[in-house]
Amino acid sequence: MSANGWDIQLMLVPNTAPLHNNFSFQNSYRNFYYFSNKIYDNEIVKLKQSKNLKIICGRGWINIFSNNKVNGNIYDWWYFTGVNFKTEYFNNDYKNFIKKKLGENFIIDKGCTENKDNNSTELKYILNNSVKIKDLRFFNEQYELRKLN
Repeated sequence: MSANGWDIQLMLVPNTAPLHNNFSFQNSYRNFYYFSNKIYDNEIVKLKQSKNLKIICGRGWINIFSNNKVNGNIYDWWYFTGVNFKTEYFNNDYKNFIKKKLGENFIIDKGCTENKDNNSTELKYILNNSVKIKDLRFFNEQYELRKLN
């Protein structure tokens, strides 16, 4: 672990050619991923870097690759899906979000919103009280850029 506490040690797998044994926020992910332009040129990553938008149903990677301070929590997929991961921390983050303390525009994972088994009242509230601006993609994952009413 580095002085900044963010290094992640990678296990080397035979028959692969990793660039480094570890990566960190200090070293940048450009040294880890061979096609870094596919990450850093992605519209979602650029939006996250420039506007620090909240990601609803996030699973962390966009926040990590954007390399900026997270607006709200980094991984709230479980809060908005059937797992019912309702803790005080997540509840407070949700309340701050709907009060627009984390901004009006946000990114949401469509896999979460299109799940027919998802009965989250919090997610339904967000969808009913926001408008879609445009569709976005991060590799095979589909997202929407939305704005709270």
